Amino acid sequence: MGGSGHAHDEHKHDVTSPRLVAKQTSNLGMDAFVTAIDDGHAPQDNEHEWNISGDEGAIDFEGDSHSTHVNLRGLERDSAQVTLAEATIQMPIMETMPLSVISPIAHAPLQVVQNSPDIFQPTLPNIGTLTTDCTNKKHKRSASMSSHDDSNQCPICLEPWSSSGSHRVVSIKCGHLFGQNCIEKWFAKGKKDKTAKCPECNLVGYQKDIRFIWTKNIVAVDTSELESVRQDLREEQSARREVEKEKAKLQLAFKMGESQMLKMEREIKNLRIMNSTLLLQIEAYRAKSGITTAKRYVFNNLVAISAELQAARVMSFNPHHEMLIVSNGHGLLKISLRELSSQEYATIHCKPIRDAQCCPDGSGLLLTTSFDRTLKLTSTVRSNSTVQCFNLENPGWSCCWNNDNPQYMFCGLANDTVLMFDIRQTKAPVTRLQDHDKTGGKPLHSLIYIPRSDKSNASGLLAANFDHVFLWESNSNGESFSSGLQGNAEKARCTVFDMQIPAATCYSVSHDPMTQQVLGSFRGTSFTKHVVSALNITDGLPTLHAMRIQSGTGGQKTLARTQIFSRREQAGTASHIKTYVCAGKEDCCSLVIWGPDGEMQELENRVEWPKESVIDVQRCIQSNGKDMIAGLTERHVRLYTYE
Repeated sequence: MGGSGHAHDEHKHDVTSPRLVAKQTSNLGMDAFVTAIDDGHAPQDNEHEWNISGDEGAIDFEGDSHSTHVNLRGLERDSAQVTLAEATIQMPIMETMPLSVISPIAHAPLQVVQNSPDIFQPTLPNIGTLTTDCTNKKHKRSASMSSHDDSNQCPICLEPWSSSGSHRVVSIKCGHLFGQNCIEKWFAKGKKDKTAKCPECNLVGYQKDIRFIWTKNIVAVDTSELESVRQDLREEQSARREVEKEKAKLQLAFKMGESQMLKMEREIKNLRIMNSTLLLQIEAYRAKSGITTAKRYVFNNLVAISAELQAARVMSFNPHHEMLIVSNGHGLLKISLRELSSQEYATIHCKPIRDAQCCPDGSGLLLTTSFDRTLKLTSTVRSNSTVQCFNLENPGWSCCWNNDNPQYMFCGLANDTVLMFDIRQTKAPVTRLQDHDKTGGKPLHSLIYIPRSDKSNASGLLAANFDHVFLWESNSNGESFSSGLQGNAEKARCTVFDMQIPAATCYSVSHDPMTQQVLGSFRGTSFTKHVVSALNITDGLPTLHAMRIQSGTGGQKTLARTQIFSRREQAGTASHIKTYVCAGKEDCCSLVIWGPDGEMQELENRVEWPKESVIDVQRCIQSNGKDMIAGLTERHVRLYTYE
């Protein structure tokens, strides 16, 4: 292009016209960039800047060699664009022509491209298809607004609002924020067209709805996550209140049930006392009338212990809670004789249990020892937790309580040593008892504490290994080993009894506290013998005097246990005490009871039962006077009732 602004009518298109870059103007309330680009014939390094001015109806472009006037008529705005329906470009070198579209999008410059010597065709950069059709105005405006989600900018002019002045931040009744002069102009224009609506949500609004926002800075904070957390907290608090209510109800029900249980236990105790009284009265009446009935042990029940072979080994009876405790592998199985279906298992040791003894004071403590070289105290009443654990220098084979003072316990080891422990001291044993020259140094399979009584002055710790039966005596005052012999094994006297059977080894020893009689069981290659002896003091030394010997058929391979017990029986008007021996018969897998008068009863052994020999025997006297014999096999407990 050539020429100046005063010779518009005479000047024609000049191929040397430069590329003209327009400056920015905001007089129209929007950002406008206009660039004139030649058709490529002019040198690319020849660039000149245009000055832009104008008002709401026209834009003037003035350059070094050209001047252009753009007349804007029928200006229309919607949500996405401004359409110049009848805008014309007036230039001295070209005819009047329509201007298609000028976009209000920020930083989207209008390009006026020189396509021919006489005509300039204004176009838009590559920002998508734009149209003058007004049917999509709402959709385009919302898309434009959503692209400028800035809490510090007016969504109409996209300029930062202020806290004072004409462009201060205000709100309308729908809650959206704008610059004051922008929304007032918007409503003023809408009032003329009767379409005053919020630029954001299209809610109808009026000038009177404008409210000032008194703030220095507005930043929109996303609180949706916080509200969600608060809602979760409210729900959690509500659920917790419901749980607390349910807990209170359950606690109340538990206390009521516990009170009812205590009441029923008292009633059961009274009924048992009444039952015992009635039984005594019946026995007295029978004796007075000369009525005699022969009683014997009859089969009551068969309780399964485990499906594995050699699972059970020993058992103990707790008379205070009427509970039978059976070793089962590394743990114990508790069986209530009141309700045989009530059973509970607890793991105690990490190796098979070798012996178990219930505490005589009724506290529910159980003393166990195992091949894992530990001696443990376990609570069997309210829980199955281990109360104390004592480490042993050798595997434990047997254990027992001190009946005179249950705070002390004894444990027989595999090296023929007896250790005494104090429940109040867990570091080490308080007494060590050993005399290998007398006892032979073999494992102690039986250990029984004999308290001092009126029937016998002999008291102490009765022990047995495979070769000998011997007694560790307490001091002359009858006190426990803890006071007279603590830490000093030389003061303890060991007496070995001469009750060995030729060609036989001892495999079990038991004691009857009612008669102070001792049972020693011996096994040979093809026989078993059970020797009943009386424990006395002769010339100041404890002695065992053999009273009778009960012989069993066949040998005994397993290291089983036998038991001696006494029972007061009525014969006419007189009553006397009879002592019985109970032992397993391995060749026929049965249980045999021998009486003092040579009578023998072989307890029922049904054909359908597994062929398992009896390895332990316990006599169980319940609080109602019910007399039972429990025979333990590898996988079952046989229960017999005296009727």
